[in-house]
Amino acid sequence: MKNESSCTNNYLIALIILALCTIAGCSATGKAFIPIEPTQDKSLIYIYRPDRFLGSGNVWYLSDNEKQLTMVNNGGWFAYHKNPGDVTFYSNLRPGVGTILPGMLDSDKKMITFNVVAGRTYYVKFDHRFSGPYMELVDNNLGEKEIKGLKLFDRIKED
Repeated sequence: MKNESSCTNNYLIALIILALCTIAGCSATGKAFIPIEPTQDKSLIYIYRPDRFLGSGNVWYLSDNEKQLTMVNNGGWFAYHKNPGDVTFYSNLRPGVGTILPGMLDSDKKMITFNVVAGRTYYVKFDHRFSGPYMELVDNNLGEKEIKGLKLFDRIKED
C-alpha cells in the first residue's frame, strides 16, 4: 500500500513540475519596454499582453491584414508602425504541450479592427478570459501604465 501511494505522489510531483515549466516557458523573454518615437507618416501601435496566470501557458501567432507580426507571449509587448487606415489583427493559437490539436485546428481568429491615423500612438491590450483571448484598444494613459516592465515578444520562429 505504501509503495502505491509513494508512486502516485511521484507522478503528481512530476506533473506539477511539467506544468510549471510549461507556464514559465511561455513568457516573453526580450528587452524590457522602452518607448519608441512615432513617425509623422505612420501610426505607432503598441500591442501588449499583461503578465497573468489565466491563459499563461498559451502562445498565439499575431498577424494583421497584411502579414505575420509576432508571437504573443505572457507578459510581453510589440511595437508596430502602420500606414494610416483600417487595421485588423488576427490570432492563431500556437501548437504546444496541451494545445497540439487545438493549435493545428484553430484558424486565424479576427480579434479587433480599428482605424489608425498617421503620427498617433495606440495601445492594444491582448488578454485572456475563460472564454479565450481578446484584444481591446485602451486609453493611452492606461496602456503606458500597463506596458511598463513587460518584455519584448519573441519573434516568430518556424516550428
